[in-house]
Amino acid sequence: MTKCVSFSRRALMGAVVALTALAGFAQAEDKYPTGPVSIVVPFAAGGTTDAIARLIAEELQNRWGTAVVVENKPGAGGVIATQAVARSKPDGSQILFNDIGIALNEVTMPSLPYNLNEELRPVITVGEWPLAFVAASNTGIKTMSELIERAKTEDIALGTFGPASSPHLAAELLKSLTGINLKVVHFKGVSPVMQAMASGEVHLGVFGVGAASGEVAKGTMNVLAVDYKSPLMPEAPTFAEAGVDGLCAIAWWGVFVQSKTPDSIVNEINAGVNEALKSERVVKYLETNGYTLVGGAPEALQQRVEESVNLWGPIVKEAGITAQ
Repeated sequence: MTKCVSFSRRALMGAVVALTALAGFAQAEDKYPTGPVSIVVPFAAGGTTDAIARLIAEELQNRWGTAVVVENKPGAGGVIATQAVARSKPDGSQILFNDIGIALNEVTMPSLPYNLNEELRPVITVGEWPLAFVAASNTGIKTMSELIERAKTEDIALGTFGPASSPHLAAELLKSLTGINLKVVHFKGVSPVMQAMASGEVHLGVFGVGAASGEVAKGTMNVLAVDYKSPLMPEAPTFAEAGVDGLCAIAWWGVFVQSKTPDSIVNEINAGVNEALKSERVVKYLETNGYTLVGGAPEALQQRVEESVNLWGPIVKEAGITAQ
């Protein structure tokens, strides 16, 4: 026999109040965002990551009808901004827009003030950038095979825009795969590397195709190879075509939120950014500057982070690299 339960009027009223409160909470979630949203960028205004973030912010603001502002928090290789979002309220009011550095920090910084896997949640990959190995035209080096042969008997220097950066790790991977020796010299930014190449201080550089294509077109640099084919450098062979199987050099950008952010909010941010990546303004900017639009599901960004950690971790250990 089924046991019947009798509810008093007071109990029934209490249940109604509780259900009403829960419904109100669900509606509040459905109305995301309920106020201004900050897109936190771990670099100073004016850089690549900042420029992309501002384009995305404008599109999200149009979609949501509320203020979406970019908040620059540079410093400590992106750690300051990442920690800020990791410690933020899980309500989607702060969104982290970071690059591959968030994964590289996992293998180059021994003690981070946050736990990436436990305190941050991937939302979407925005785009990626194939990197190119280039040589100053005054070196006469025009192919990867020429570089490898000359590096066996000559002192060849490669400039990067900082320790533990994507170009630095790509250079170390090339050294590991080919057995050649390259002197790696670090500068503070892309422009100083290019200036050093022009002056002869260094011979090589590793840049995103958007940054290098102009110099290649002017004849000041020779492109040796790229990670994968790009419309900005259609003549450049891929690393595999150039005879260096296993070489990888890609930069990427993604969106993260605090790990306890509800699924409904994560899904809305994901949908908003996916929609933004179809905007004519966003597409034109990214493609003109050599970026590949990605988009997709949160799981794809999670996989990208894990693959980056697994790829670069052994290289960092072998070369004894630490972020400075």
